[in-house]
Order: sequence, then structure tokens, then C-alpha cells
Amino acid sequence: MKFGIVKPRTREGYTVECETLRDAELVAELDPGAVDHGVVADGIGIVVYEFGLFVPPVDQSYFAIGGRLYAGNAVLYGFHEDGETADLVRLPQISMLSDYRAVERAIAERRIVRPEMSVNGKVMWQWPSAAPAGMKR
Repeated sequence: MKFGIVKPRTREGYTVECETLRDAELVAELDPGAVDHGVVADGIGIVVYEFGLFVPPVDQSYFAIGGRLYAGNAVLYGFHEDGETADLVRLPQISMLSDYRAVERAIAERRIVRPEMSVNGKVMWQWPSAAPAGMKR
């Protein structure tokens, strides 16, 4: 199956053939027990380190897809309407962000949104703050 691998520290985005999503996570140097899944576009999912945005910015690397910030390495994969994993047909446009200052510039220029968590409309956390109380890293 075809997957996308993103490694922002080395500014790489490429496709690989792997038997399973777990195998692709290993190629991306992700710990399969510490990941989170999301959707970056219709039919394209992403796997990242679950606490990547809480890593201190000087120790992290970043990229953006579709106006959203992602931290660290990632796997991109295709999926069907029923949720079944499928070949990644194409890599989406990936913007590599060299460092914290590049992320802040992209936010200021409104190319990406600042990641945040909110409850009932109240912002509880914003990047690049430390993890909220009760969340471990």
C-alpha cells in the first residue's frame, strides 16, 4: 500500500510502499503506541506523535498542510468513505517550516492558524504554550 512520509527536520516529503499503516509509522520513526490520527483533506488521513505540539519549539520541527500546523514526523494515508485505509493517491501540498520563527510568521501572515484547545468557547491552550494541566508528554 502507498503511504506518504513527512520528516520536517530534514524537509522531506515522499511516498513509500508498506504492507500496513503500522509499518509506515515505523518508517516515519513514530511510536505506534503514542500517535494520534486526523484528516488533512478529503480521503487523506494523517498520523502524528500525539503530544508533538507540546514539545518545546526549540526541540521540534514543523510543517503545514491546508492551513494547519503539524509537529514532528508524520504518515499520510488514503481512506475510503467507509473508513477503510487505501493507497495515498497523491501527497497534498506540504509547507515545511524551518523553525519557531517561521511558524510565527506563517500565523501572522494567516497562512496557518494557531493551534488551540477550547472548551465551551473558552481557550484552554494555545501553541506554543506548555501542555495543559493533566496532559502528559
